[in-house]
Formats: sequence, structure tokens, C-alpha cells
Amino acid sequence: MEKVYATSGAFGAIVTPTNDSEAFVRAGMLFERVWLTTTKLGLSLQATTGLHFFAQPILEGSSFDLSENTTDFIKERYAVLRNTFWVGEGDTVALVFRIRYADAPSAVTTRFEPKVTFQEQNYL
Repeated sequence: MEKVYATSGAFGAIVTPTNDSEAFVRAGMLFERVWLTTTKLGLSLQATTGLHFFAQPILEGSSFDLSENTTDFIKERYAVLRNTFWVGEGDTVALVFRIRYADAPSAVTTRFEPKVTFQEQNYL
């Protein structure tokens, strides 16, 4: 994996001032904008998510039934991640990504139009 990361031109993080649901939705919206802009520029973007999604609940007291060594490792690596991106005290790492030049995808997903049905609700 280190070889793959070494070929990246840039890494980025989206940081939020809180870790509530609204902050993560807004972070997702920003990530989508970054992704679309990156693609428009002919670059590839890959989310490198995982560590910080484990770290948040652990920092709030959940262990996921992981060993103490594992939870300590996650906390240590999350501290390195925060330090790498100069994340302020109280702020939350919402998403991490890398940007690079890459070959075109070898496959694409089939796109279907969504089937949306609206129902009227009478609350009176």
C-alpha cells in the first residue's frame, strides 16, 4: 500500500468543527464537490477512509470489542493523522483522500434513473 500512496500527487482532509450528523453530511457534500472538480481536471481521487471512522467511537468510549493494543494503535495513528493535517483541538477529521494521475477505470457501473415515488401526507 505504501507504493500506491507514494505515487499520489496530493493528500487532503476535510475537517469539521464538530462530529455531529449535520457536520458529516456537509463534509460529504464538500467531498462530492472536490471529487467532481478533480475529475473535471482529469485527475483521480480516492477516499482513504477508515482509520478516523474507527477512531471517533473509540475516542468516545466504544471499544468495538477490540483489544486494548488495537484501540491504542488506532488512537496513536489518529493522532498522527490529526498532526499531519494540523487539525485543531476539538475539530474532527471527517474524510481523507488522495489525488493523482491514473489510468482510466477498467470498468464502470451501470447508471439507472432513480425510481422516486412521492406520497401525499395529510397530517391534519
